[in-house]
Amino acid sequence: MELTIQDFSIEEALHSTQYVQVRRRVFRQCIESLLYEGIVIPETIQEDDETIYTLHGLDEGDLPVRYRCRGRKSPSFGLVRLGKDPVTRVAFDQSGVAQQESEAISLTRFLVEVFRMNKVDEQRLKLFANDLEQTLLKDTLAQYYRVQNDIRMQGKSYDELEGDLMDGHPYHPSYKSRVGFTYVDHFAYGPEFKQEVHFLWLAIHKRYSQVSIDQGKNFDDLLLDELGRDHKEAFQQIIVNHGCDPDQYAFVPVHPWQWRNHIVPGFLDDIHRKEIIVLGVGSDGHRPQQSIRTFANKSNPHKPYLKLSINVVNTSAARHLTPHSLASAPIVSRWLKEITDEDVYLRDVQKVIMLQEFAAVAYDPPPASELVEMVTFGVIGCMWRESLIPHLETGEDAVPYNALAAVEVDEVPFIDRWIREQGLENWLVRLLESSVLPVVHILVKHGIAMETHAQNMILVHRDGVPTRVALKDFHEDLIFCQPFLSEPDKCPNFAEVHEYYATKPDDVMFHMNETSTVRDLTLETLFLINLGQLARLLEEHYGYAEERFWEMAAQVLEGHQQRFPELAERFTQFDLFVPSVQVEKLTKKKLYTTNENYHLHEVPNPLFEARKRLHSMAVGGY
Repeated sequence: MELTIQDFSIEEALHSTQYVQVRRRVFRQCIESLLYEGIVIPETIQEDDETIYTLHGLDEGDLPVRYRCRGRKSPSFGLVRLGKDPVTRVAFDQSGVAQQESEAISLTRFLVEVFRMNKVDEQRLKLFANDLEQTLLKDTLAQYYRVQNDIRMQGKSYDELEGDLMDGHPYHPSYKSRVGFTYVDHFAYGPEFKQEVHFLWLAIHKRYSQVSIDQGKNFDDLLLDELGRDHKEAFQQIIVNHGCDPDQYAFVPVHPWQWRNHIVPGFLDDIHRKEIIVLGVGSDGHRPQQSIRTFANKSNPHKPYLKLSINVVNTSAARHLTPHSLASAPIVSRWLKEITDEDVYLRDVQKVIMLQEFAAVAYDPPPASELVEMVTFGVIGCMWRESLIPHLETGEDAVPYNALAAVEVDEVPFIDRWIREQGLENWLVRLLESSVLPVVHILVKHGIAMETHAQNMILVHRDGVPTRVALKDFHEDLIFCQPFLSEPDKCPNFAEVHEYYATKPDDVMFHMNETSTVRDLTLETLFLINLGQLARLLEEHYGYAEERFWEMAAQVLEGHQQRFPELAERFTQFDLFVPSVQVEKLTKKKLYTTNENYHLHEVPNPLFEARKRLHSMAVGGY
């Protein structure tokens, strides 16, 4: 039976314990980011191994209020981590007498009161407050659905896990805002609910369409595989019925939400002039993955994943697809695949899977004005990415990397069985060797950093034993410093790929001016986000100290250096053991507009201290 919104009681969800749990989580992540990024300076009192943080504010009558919470600075990049106790609020009367302290329950009130004492643009604060409230709503519905249906993750296939992993970004306060989706849209298109989506196909005139495909492949053959001969011919006949020539059009699938909310209102004239022709709905059913805009083919899992433009704002960005990034996708993928295929360590030892983003199409007409461009740029686009399924060998399975830090509905870690069967440190070393070292090797030997966090990394395993890694999502999130590439002459000339790249300075897209920027992307995405969350889980659930976790990581990295002595100079150039690292201020970026450097802050690198401790123990004879 197909689920409908009537099957899902909004009122029950908002009265549930999940509502309170999610609200407390959003409060925690919001305050953690405000403190970590130095946006709000708290009053602090040290109490044993905890810190009591007090944030000062003013209520609507300019009377003082105080918000209190408990937490600590983590050994993992100095992250501020609050405990499970709720944030409390205490107000003061005009005589300065404190009223009764109680749990803080309004996210918007908290922001307004705290930022009466911290200058911020009112409109940006309003938008941020809406992000938090939308996150509270969307995640409450997802978590309530999870509990009501007792959804478990262990034993699920990779594609199933992309829906069952519901927790979102572990740091960003707006981790599930999905601004643009109503709660009905959220239920219909959110990955947590696993509803099948059938895409609407459009014909777009070739004068404004941009088709990019990997060498040796043909776009017509791709459409034939995607649609089937009967469907493709029926679509071509629709174009003929409109009095147009099918050879003058390219085909592109679009998300039904995007069609209703952005394509129709943004491209009225294009539809009227038959620059865009509606062809109909495809026969294959798809399911959204964690990123919302990438879909697995439910009807045939061996078919490619489709990444579609959806102008929903989640975490920090709208999820549209820019024409220049789509144009470069096949070229970037081919470049990375050639690097992997020619590197014996990556090809034969690590057997890295690079999921090829092999084709893309975009509709990119010249805007009538800048005002029009704001509502049409990047609105129609699709990218095809290889399915993981054909790459898996017999006995192999796979999980999104962020599953490693996830817990089941009963609070048991997803990895619990693996830890107990293999032993924590045995499993951890195998994990680091099979998944971290390939990314580090690509950085150090080849000079390329990818945004390898969360679902962008896939762990391949055999019954929980880590074996290798699959990587994806290169077209927007890859950087390098060209003079320090291992083979600079093989780097694609992106200025020839799309005019956008010819007009942009360095440090905007792929090419960075400093190798430190390239290194820091790896430290931030792979080490801070992916490994930092795993370190936290292992300490909280197994008592495995975060300091020890980073010592293990340091040992594995040093072992890799010893294995490749010929890369000694490169290891120095891309030194992962630097004392500190520049990372992005995700909340500050939401609240303030200024230059990019303003949105970076320097944080301690746990690998630096870990290696220092290891060397100290070695000298001391331990």
